[in-house]
Amino acid sequence: MKAWLIRTSGRLAGTRFPVRDSVTRVGRGPRNDILIEDDAGVSLSHFEIHSDGDRHEILDSDSTNGIYVNGLRTKNAVLEAPCSIQLGLNGPQLAFVLDDSIPIDPDETIRMTGSPETVGLGVHEGLLAEALARIRLARGRITRDHTRAILHNAIHEAVNRTRKSARVFIAGLAFAVLTLAAFTVWKVYDLRMEKRAIDNRILEVEALLQKAGQNPVEADALLDRLNLYQGEAKNVTSTFLYRVGVREKPNPVEEELKSLMAEFGAETFRFPPEFLQQVERFVSQYQGPERAHISRALGGARKDLETMRAIFQGQHLPPDLAYMAIVESAVTSASNPKTGAAGPWQFMAPTARAFGLVVNEEVDDRLDVRKSTLAACKLMRELILDFGAEGSVMLAVAAYNVGSGKVRKAVRTVKDPIKQRNFWYLYRIGALPLETREYVPKVLAVLIVARNPVKFGFN
Repeated sequence: MKAWLIRTSGRLAGTRFPVRDSVTRVGRGPRNDILIEDDAGVSLSHFEIHSDGDRHEILDSDSTNGIYVNGLRTKNAVLEAPCSIQLGLNGPQLAFVLDDSIPIDPDETIRMTGSPETVGLGVHEGLLAEALARIRLARGRITRDHTRAILHNAIHEAVNRTRKSARVFIAGLAFAVLTLAAFTVWKVYDLRMEKRAIDNRILEVEALLQKAGQNPVEADALLDRLNLYQGEAKNVTSTFLYRVGVREKPNPVEEELKSLMAEFGAETFRFPPEFLQQVERFVSQYQGPERAHISRALGGARKDLETMRAIFQGQHLPPDLAYMAIVESAVTSASNPKTGAAGPWQFMAPTARAFGLVVNEEVDDRLDVRKSTLAACKLMRELILDFGAEGSVMLAVAAYNVGSGKVRKAVRTVKDPIKQRNFWYLYRIGALPLETREYVPKVLAVLIVARNPVKFGFN
């Protein structure tokens, strides 16, 4: 069985690439065996397929955006045909298939490119041999016109036989294609209905979780059911027919949120409905009533934001976390007389001093963009290390708002410190403070808009 990669997305959809018997390299650079140059998200060297007999293994070549096999991100995996491969979360898609079709001989191809009459001569040479034999036996007893008639009849019979065989072949091929198409349509419909039923069960469990609150026994049982249903949904959506045949209307906010969570290491198959609604609500506010607020931050404060992003990146932290300053202060040096917080990162004086800033009657480093951003990086790094489990960035964002003590108290409510010590578990059982349940979606909404200003209506 020959292994192939087939493009299933973009303007080159349908293009087939053979997989080599040893190593096949895929990427944007010229040294690859398979070039994918129509997407900037593809790395120069994105992944390799190592083939050894009937075994094919895919390995990520330290690409920027990673590889997803059947919808799941992986560094390496054994490929089981048929399956889908995606370069990055929103990048080009390929299908890995095995095909035992026998290649057409080049000479045969040349012979079959002529007219039907020429094809008939190739297929029915026996008829012409019989006609020539009749002409030889009748030599001397027939005229030139008789000879022409014998040859004409032989050719006519050959053409008729060819056309009849072709009609039978085409009819059989058409029946096979229609049967396959009907099966595919039925299977895609069946997968869509199965996915819809699972989605309804997930929504029911999410609603029950909100009512269960922090009842540990009931919440754990519901979360086990939720994980089971999400696993079933993953299996359905990762099938080749579902990915190729089902075209769901994308939710732009949800798609950007998934991309952001992948970068933060807080991926989840499905967001809690309340959480997604909160993010969408804040995005709508920024596009409407608070548009001037965001436009001012992304416009007049753009230089300061770029400086903050560079500092975060230099400290090996996600640079987009710099956009938190928009939520904190709209990237201004304003002071809050009620709380005593000041500067773009709204530090209280004791916190600022704890992270190396000078705050006295003569000097206030909280107002300095560079110094205060470096202090914010130190605080975020410390928070991320404190909550060093799945989704630690999300817990760190929550702790920046309410303090590490309150988030740590919420974390200590879990029974299983390995499986349950993550943001999504704490959010679903209502363990996080109400202020944080609103602050985190607000920050993520700002990040989504700031990362894609044109897409969300900001020039």
